[in-house]
Amino acid sequence: MIANLSDPNAPDRYRISFFPYGGGSGHAVTPYAVERKSDDEYYIYVYDSNDPNAFYLAFIVTRSTNSWAYNSMDMPWYGDATSRNIRLRSLAYADSFPKACCVYRGGTRTCQAACSTSWSGAQANLQAEQFTIQFQLDGEGYLLITRSDGQRAGYDPVTGEFIAEISGTVEVPVVTGLGFNVPPAIQIPHEPGMTYGAQVSNRENAYGNFEAEANLSIMGPDYAMYLEGLKIDSPEPILIDPLPDDASVADAARAAVQIEPYETMGVTFDPEADRLTFQNSLVDSETPTMTMVFNNPDGADYALEVGAVGLDHGQSVAMAFSLPTGVFTVENNDTGESNGYQVEVDRLNADGTHDVWESDGVTDGDGVGAIIHVGDDWDGTGEPLIEVNYTPTLPAAFRIYLPLVMRQ
Repeated sequence: MIANLSDPNAPDRYRISFFPYGGGSGHAVTPYAVERKSDDEYYIYVYDSNDPNAFYLAFIVTRSTNSWAYNSMDMPWYGDATSRNIRLRSLAYADSFPKACCVYRGGTRTCQAACSTSWSGAQANLQAEQFTIQFQLDGEGYLLITRSDGQRAGYDPVTGEFIAEISGTVEVPVVTGLGFNVPPAIQIPHEPGMTYGAQVSNRENAYGNFEAEANLSIMGPDYAMYLEGLKIDSPEPILIDPLPDDASVADAARAAVQIEPYETMGVTFDPEADRLTFQNSLVDSETPTMTMVFNNPDGADYALEVGAVGLDHGQSVAMAFSLPTGVFTVENNDTGESNGYQVEVDRLNADGTHDVWESDGVTDGDGVGAIIHVGDDWDGTGEPLIEVNYTPTLPAAFRIYLPLVMRQ
């Protein structure tokens, strides 16, 4: 860093990414000067976008103990050679595109310069080799992935302990929390034939954000899935002992206990059928907006969105898409009255033109959902062919009634 900052013509500069001791949401700053305070102590002065006029902000590095501390009072920012919670990152790499594309073949991680696999090749690779799926929660919660063989990766919803039963699981730290305790993303090498369940739970947090939304992203080769507006409100903790007036938010969090149960909702993802399922929690019926995006080098790209699905506690909604045929399917397991869907389709054709169709009036009639044809048979100028889906694939919804317990 000293050599880099001393060279006014250096082709690259750096940022520092760092995380609280013991884990949690990270942050990133830009170093601009190094001051030698003594033979043993150095100050690395940084620009912090959260406090842009704080000229005194610096990392204090002690060489004899191989340790560091950041003199911002917001979080416990410190570490040593064993904590592995600070990194020097290239700004040139951060701003460069495309990134390297990495896949798992036979348990070995292989990278190439760019992701250029065609759709037909990607489909064949599903059976022949492994690829990586990344799950990322944008919000304060615990994310636990369970593969269809029972192996897990992510965070225990009760203890917060990281679980890596799936071989090849990688944590990808998120360095911009923006005042939220955002967990690291989780990368998993896909095994052919496997499906994945994502359990999202609220949790205690370090910032006092008791009402929050989260978004869940699932990214793989040539596609991305997105659930927007997951409600993961945390029940407010109750203080056991009174706190002084000058207590910090972190002190308050440590002095409090959580006495109400966590709210949990479930997401199921089948990467080989391009199918996404969401199940409401048993606490409320706030269904998120669900989006699928597909990149097709051999034809049209698609962005498909389903929202405003009115489902009750514990009920599910699923969406699936076949890129080769252009068949878009939505389904729910509400056996009551007819359900409506807010649907939007954006097709980006190979010649660069867009065909966009949206409707608030798609219903499942007397069936379980709708089948929407937006492939080559749809000319993009009007409503596509819509059929009632009479083939249920979701399990029947059920309700669990929990007793109320009063403590004197």
